[in-house]
Amino acid sequence: MPARTVMGHEMEYALVVLDRRGERLDQHGLDLLERLAPTLGPCLPWEDRGFAMPNGSRFYRDSGSNWAHLEIATAEVTNPLELVAYVEAAHHFILRAAEALRKDPLVSAVTVSCNTVDFSTRPGTCGSHESYFIPVSREAHGDREEDLPF
Repeated sequence: MPARTVMGHEMEYALVVLDRRGERLDQHGLDLLERLAPTLGPCLPWEDRGFAMPNGSRFYRDSGSNWAHLEIATAEVTNPLELVAYVEAAHHFILRAAEALRKDPLVSAVTVSCNTVDFSTRPGTCGSHESYFIPVSREAHGDREEDLPF
């Protein structure tokens, strides 16, 4: 059986939350968004943090850099059209969560971005990562079964 091409995508979202005085509430916003997001559809808790979204993607807070931010990692798919659908679903999910966050009485403004540079008062970078599994023949790869996932 020929190997399949498998791909996935991970998006990092910068979140800026302001109170009525214009002060930043980013930590409050992250905490609240994590509590609100699972109420937008059937979700399952992920074993260490975050949750599995209704479409199988993973929503979580990444704190591995100098600032915490939201990430969504899509489920692995086998064609580019599916991948685009998962990415668009992730963006839609984040926008719905941000709209719910705006209803918090402490919050006056919410900005969510999914680009490579956050130009807010605390600059940082965020971006996206793509992963691909490219089929390789056994002849070209050698006969090491442990290196061939499918």
